[in-house]
Amino acid sequence: MIVVEDSRNKVGKHKNINAYMESVGVRVLRHAMIVGDYTLPADQRTCIDSKKDMVEVSQNIFQDHKRFRAECELAKDCEIHLIVLIEDNTVGSWEDLLKWTNPQPNRSALTPNGERCYKVMKAMEYTYGVEFQFCKKKDTGKRILEILTGESSNMRRKDGELLEDRRPWPFTVKRRDRCVKRIMEETGIGKYEAEIAYRIATLGLSVKSDTEVNGNDGMDT
Repeated sequence: MIVVEDSRNKVGKHKNINAYMESVGVRVLRHAMIVGDYTLPADQRTCIDSKKDMVEVSQNIFQDHKRFRAECELAKDCEIHLIVLIEDNTVGSWEDLLKWTNPQPNRSALTPNGERCYKVMKAMEYTYGVEFQFCKKKDTGKRILEILTGESSNMRRKDGELLEDRRPWPFTVKRRDRCVKRIMEETGIGKYEAEIAYRIATLGLSVKSDTEVNGNDGMDT
């Protein structure tokens, strides 16, 4: 079996993953990918973007949002199921994420915590069709193979198609309202907070702008 690794990754960046692949007889071929870090050479409908921990994810969705959103949109345009696989020994589920405390130095009231990340990540799933999964670092290589062979995904049927209610929709006010409703249903938060999460996911608003829900951001055009 061959797994493709994005050639733009630094050699040795994912030693734990490469070591596992070698141990089970999987060859890793380095080649430029459209999105993500890992995929299969003959079927690139599923791509995995590995993240070293929740700190990196929080930086992606709050500080580097434009680039991360562009990658999600590119995956959607290319009909690629993008899975963000988060390697974190302390966060193994959505429930763990809700209790996560950001360990970044010089934290303040504006530092994204687990609950804030949870809301925005859920909003991005419903908006762009990206999927977030969690694993321990020792299990990353195994999880990658499970995902690529169709054994570990919450958003695909056996035929490999995205579940209908998770497909990215064309931009409309109706889609926005549907996303907000789904976020409320799954997270249990109110409409105000759900709208904030949706706006961060789609517009990349800074944490300081969270309260600007009533401003005109062009979403109704």
